[in-house]
Amino acid sequence: MDEETATTFSDNTKRTLEALQAQIDSIRAGGYVTLFQYGQEALSVYAPEIGIILNGGYHLMTEFVELYPKFCCAENNHAISYSQDDFSWDAQVLTVCTRELSLTAKSEIIFSFQSGSTEDGNVYLVAKPERIDVPVTIYVKDQIEVGRAISLNFKWLYSDSYISTLTECEGISSGIYYLAWVGRSNNSHPLIRSIKVLEV
Repeated sequence: MDEETATTFSDNTKRTLEALQAQIDSIRAGGYVTLFQYGQEALSVYAPEIGIILNGGYHLMTEFVELYPKFCCAENNHAISYSQDDFSWDAQVLTVCTRELSLTAKSEIIFSFQSGSTEDGNVYLVAKPERIDVPVTIYVKDQIEVGRAISLNFKWLYSDSYISTLTECEGISSGIYYLAWVGRSNNSHPLIRSIKVLEV
């Protein structure tokens, strides 16, 4: 076996093992992929795969929390917070999960959150292209702005304790997608405890 063949074999084996591990992780979670989970590991485990757009500026969540200290802090057990303390009144924070999701019309998204009011929310799916020449978060923002994102039926529901809502992906074509949503520091000022996606 020459060096080039060995390298190709090694790369293919690595990709196969990574795919198998992803399947195992999905089975362990009852078929759900966890995109965010509050708690002490939130910043180390989930933040590296979350991007933020605020006022046209792009940040990774790992650096965003240094600029906006209440966004994911110990005070809220590291839930994601769109508070007026950080953002003043009615800032709109586009939050993007850069993890690729394999979705069908039977897939489901579960948000666990608190909200100060009931109002329509903005949750989007953006199909992964063959090539991306910019960070995923910027690509997703651009697709939303030009109307190429799928807007899902979602509401923030008033709750003084955490509730979970299920959003269906009915009507989408099977494929690889990115998930994004807008958190607003208005009356809703949501506090997100977890986000899980059923890949089926």
